[in-house]
Amino acid sequence: MPLFRSIFFFFITSLYSFSLLAQLRTDSICVGEIEVKGTRKTKITYILRELDFSPGSNFPHDSWLTRLEQNEKRLLNTGLFFHVDIRESQGADSGRNVEILVREAGRLSLTPIVELADRNFNVWWEEKDHILDRLNFRLTTRWSNMRGRNDYVRLSLQLGYTQKAELQYVLPFMNKFQKLGIGFGLLATRNKELYYATQENRQLFRVFENEYLLHRLRAQTALYFRQKLYWTHTLTAEWNHFQINPYVRDSLNFNYLGGALRQRFDAVEYSVTFDNRNMIPYPEQGSYWKNSLNKQGLFITSGIDAFYFSSEWRHYYVLDTKWSATHSVHTRLGLQRKDLPYNNIRAIGFDETYIRGYDLYLIDGLDFAYIKNSLRYKIADSEIDWGKWMPLEGWKRMPFRIYIVANGDLGYVNNPFNFETNDFANRMLIGGGFGMDFVMYYSRVIRIELSTNHLLEPGIFLHYKFSIK
Repeated sequence: MPLFRSIFFFFITSLYSFSLLAQLRTDSICVGEIEVKGTRKTKITYILRELDFSPGSNFPHDSWLTRLEQNEKRLLNTGLFFHVDIRESQGADSGRNVEILVREAGRLSLTPIVELADRNFNVWWEEKDHILDRLNFRLTTRWSNMRGRNDYVRLSLQLGYTQKAELQYVLPFMNKFQKLGIGFGLLATRNKELYYATQENRQLFRVFENEYLLHRLRAQTALYFRQKLYWTHTLTAEWNHFQINPYVRDSLNFNYLGGALRQRFDAVEYSVTFDNRNMIPYPEQGSYWKNSLNKQGLFITSGIDAFYFSSEWRHYYVLDTKWSATHSVHTRLGLQRKDLPYNNIRAIGFDETYIRGYDLYLIDGLDFAYIKNSLRYKIADSEIDWGKWMPLEGWKRMPFRIYIVANGDLGYVNNPFNFETNDFANRMLIGGGFGMDFVMYYSRVIRIELSTNHLLEPGIFLHYKFSIK
């Protein structure tokens, strides 16, 4: 009798298990063959490396089409393609064969660029009276996708307010496992005008017509390790050289380079990054997370001794077809509590490190932290066909989206050494307001924001970004 019960129990559980397995197979999709069409230079192995599925992968049926759309955007994030279309077709045994159609972007470009010398458009417009003397004219030559692995060489020559020459080479993958990459860079600049101090949270400038006040050289190398699709480890080493005119030290700011006319220092940074954003220039879904350690001055001969830990986290999510939201946190902690030369104490006010409502201000310090929040409503999502008016084939169709945005930011900068003339340090900073964002050609973003700060100073501010990274 016990033997009969055991056999009966085994029979029933087996039938139940087989039925569950059959249901799982019915509700899931198995990826079959993957075929890539339209490539001219890009290696197929590189494209397959950027996908989150491969032949034999299984996914729930109801999420399959969404996954294809996500992988289209992931391939667009590489910057190699103007257009990506991923389709699925019925394969053998209910599998799904995948067809990837791409239209590659141009590989060789010669681009004239006019850009502002100031920290952002708003400083140039409000404080510098939008004079054209503060423009830079740059000619950039870029040879992209040289070996079919998204590697590139870029040479930039710049005249105007800041004279600059820069050479950069990046190879994301250099081994057959497509996990290890390298990069090199050289930079040389010189300026006749220099911002030499911060007073009342604004930059002070001095210009010489016939002499250069600042020279800078930088040599940089980087090693990338990308073991998984979303994770990247980066080790960067660089050497920096700054040289100032004696007038800067003797008459403007003795501490600009710590009392010296030259500053030479090496720096090493290790960072780990997680990035699964659906669209890097203007994400609607996904997360970005980066932690880094940066040591400046490893050797006794270095002109600086600093050590930082920084962390940045951004999260994006869709509420429904029109509404989306984003939250970000950015912190930096000085692990060596030392007073540094003025040239090395930047905190908030440069590039993307800013708090809305404080666009015209520069806040120096050793440590900082801020939180930024945005609620976005999409009012337009369409495409313009320029037709014969656009001679460049890849630019004839312009996808665009428009959003109305509500922003709210909160931040703090800690300056334990030099804050007497800059009262925005060592206090809570609150800013925010409303704005309108324009996204064009996938990677061109323009933001117009009406913002205020803790002083209730209103202002209309413009920010823009015309590249993927």
